[in-house]
Parts: sequence; C-alpha cells; structure tokens
Amino acid sequence: ELGVDTSDGALSAELASAAIKSFPNLRALSLDGKQILARTLRTRYPCQSKLKTLVVGRSVLAGVKGALASFLGSCTSLETLCAPAELATFEVLEAAATAWKEARGGAAPLLAHLKLYGYAGYNNDPFASPAAAGSWFGNLETFAFTPRSYGPGVEEGWTHVPTFTKMNRLKSLHVGPLSQGWVPCISTTALGQLLPQLLAAAPNLEHLWVQGGRPSNAEDVELPRLADTLATLPPSLKKLELMDVAIQPQNLVTHSLAKEGSVFLRNCDWLDGNGEQPDYDSGEDDARRERILQHFSGFETAWGVTINVLPWPTDKDDDDAEDDDDSDVAGDDSD
Repeated sequence: ELGVDTSDGALSAELASAAIKSFPNLRALSLDGKQILARTLRTRYPCQSKLKTLVVGRSVLAGVKGALASFLGSCTSLETLCAPAELATFEVLEAAATAWKEARGGAAPLLAHLKLYGYAGYNNDPFASPAAAGSWFGNLETFAFTPRSYGPGVEEGWTHVPTFTKMNRLKSLHVGPLSQGWVPCISTTALGQLLPQLLAAAPNLEHLWVQGGRPSNAEDVELPRLADTLATLPPSLKKLELMDVAIQPQNLVTHSLAKEGSVFLRNCDWLDGNGEQPDYDSGEDDARRERILQHFSGFETAWGVTINVLPWPTDKDDDDAEDDDDSDVAGDDSD
C-alpha cells in the first residue's frame, strides 16, 4: 500500500511519481493533491494492472478527467474505487467499465466497491452515474454516493429521479449526505421518490445508510420525513442507519426490518403523530419517545456511528480545496 498527499506542498509530484514507479507490486494506492493528480494520472506505472484499490482525494482539477479515464482503463484488476464525483464522471466511469469488460473477454468488471463523494458537477444530473452503476459493474457489492450538485436550479430541488439499473449483488448502500454546505435539504417528496427507486434496484440489500444532511448556512431546518419508506424495506435488510432525517411514530410501527436486524440513528428529528417537533425536556415526552423506540426489534442507538467498508477522505471545504498551495497547476483534457 502507498498513500501520497502533496496538497500541503511537503512532497513534490516528481518524487511521488518516482516512488510509485519503484513499487511494481502495489495493490492499494491513495492519491491526494492537485500536483500529484495532474502528474500521476498522465503517467503509466508497472503497478496499474495489479492494483486492487485506488483512492483519489478531494483536491482535484477538473482538467484531469480525461487522464483519469485513461489511467483507470489500465487498472483491469481494480476491485475498490473511491473518487470525487466531479472527477469520476459518467463518461469516465463508462469508459473504464468498457475497458475492463474488454480486458475480461466480455465478463463483468471485477469492481465490487465504489464510493463517489463530493459534488456531481455544475448543473449536471446528480443521478446519472449512480443510476447506471449496475449496468457497468455487475459485481458491485458496496456502493456509496452523494447526489449533490451545484448551479442554477439546485435551490428548487430535484425534478426527476431516474430508474436505477438492477444491482443484484449489492449488499451495502450509503446514500448521502443529500444536503451540505449551501445546498438545501432534500424535500420529503424527493426523498420519497428516491428511496423506493434505490430499494427496488437492490433486492438483496443487507445494509442501508440514508444520510439526509444539513446545510451549514441554516441554523433551523426542516429535515425530510421518511414517510412510508420503512414499510417497503427489502426482506434481506439486516442493518439500517438513518442520519439527519425526520422520524414519526407511524414510520416505526410499519417498519419491515427483519426481527434480528439493527437500527442506528444519528441526529434525527423526532416528530409526534401530527408531524410536530415535541419538547423532550418533559418526562412525559421522554417516556413517549421510549415507547416509540420499542417498536423496533433489536433497536440500538449509536451516536457518531461511522461506516468503515471503504476509505473515506476528510470532507474538506470546497473553497479551501481551491486555495491549496499547489492550485497553480494547470490541466486540460486536450490529450
């Protein structure tokens, strides 16, 4: 394994690239920093055909999208990919999937774990890549994505949620955060459209984590409600994690999680039967809350729970990323 980070200027891109060339048997490679990405993704290394894991950090240049597509095409043994959505775009992932399939004589690519984070791009369809992932990667077992985008129209919310391609092998799904920074909270209606589509595409899902998210520029926000989603969970589901969503008593009464399943909650708003936020300072409300929780079989409350299925880089502020001290590196897709 080798991890390289040039974002603080402590390591030159030339030295980092030389180090990668020196290890032809690398199985896991983690890269962060605009200089190393601009240099590395345009270079060929002996380890590429043997790489099992590739992690690309948040400090990226949009101009290296084409370079990433070419780089991934040579990583025919890749099983785990973690990359920012603004770099691993629909076109990049589609090209990689095509190259990997050809290298395997038409068989599905080996990729089993995919994590896309950050913003999907300026005014792009945030669901384009997630909706197509099942058709590209037939062996996908773990999938995490953040359908956030920025640009005109975002404030009005999503207008369309596509049909997701079947992911029959998928066991673990993490969707979100659906809101962060200045991106407003997803509406209850939009969440009610998204989750059923996702669950229908993953009939053998065992672990679902829904992370609503909260915008940082608002102190008091109305979180999306789960509505009837919990009544339609797949029978295979064993673990449910909910974060930054609003939960009502009827959601818990009608849930369909298996009896031996576990539920983890973090930063959720508890609403009464009328959809109002109760005052939990009183003993009566605390008792009512406890009665609500008892509707879950094997219920557990885990504050600060994290998922460690795949590496997850530090969520840097996008403005800070633009100000990295190697931000003077230029890149384009002309090659």
